[in-house]
Amino acid sequence: MAGIRGGSDTHLEQERTLHDSIALALAIFPLFTVWLAGLGGAAAIYVAICYWKHPGSLVRRYGWRRHLAILFGVGEIGGFVFAIVVLLTRTAR
Repeated sequence: MAGIRGGSDTHLEQERTLHDSIALALAIFPLFTVWLAGLGGAAAIYVAICYWKHPGSLVRRYGWRRHLAILFGVGEIGGFVFAIVVLLTRTAR
């Protein structure tokens, strides 16, 4: 509270959690393991949407990471569902 006693606020924020980078990592890293792709995509979408309004980096960064994480997450879930459907239809023959 800077104006109450005439002093300044001495607490300066020095670090922040970069939720957009976490969401992008959750979307990209599970691509290397096929069985984690469905979970990683869902987790990336969850983190990107839930932390949408949280403050970003202390330095200016653009919001494309959140959009890209959601896009990769939807693609991973779609690919995972497609793979399951293909596997189930081939075993049903």
